Amino acid sequence: MSVATLSITDLRRRPERLRELLAGNTPVILTVRDEAQGVILSMARYSELLEAIQDVKDRQVLHVLRDEPSVPYDDFVTELVAEGLLHASEEV
Repeated sequence: MSVATLSITDLRRRPERLRELLAGNTPVILTVRDEAQGVILSMARYSELLEAIQDVKDRQVLHVLRDEPSVPYDDFVTELVAEGLLHASEEV
């Protein structure tokens, strides 16, 4: 994965450069006086990042629950019906 660096001055002079980089799904580090100030991502890259974060969270939950006993599906549905969270007519 390539990452581009763009100074705020270059961005002001050539705003089309940012559009070109984002169209290519390239993350851009925005700098001011050679210091990184922010990161600009295309929506596609941002969505990928959010999905990756969710995957990590899901794995963390699975890791925490790995020693929990499993419950047969029929018992689970019966419990939901008993708690009023599922109507008997909605059973799958």
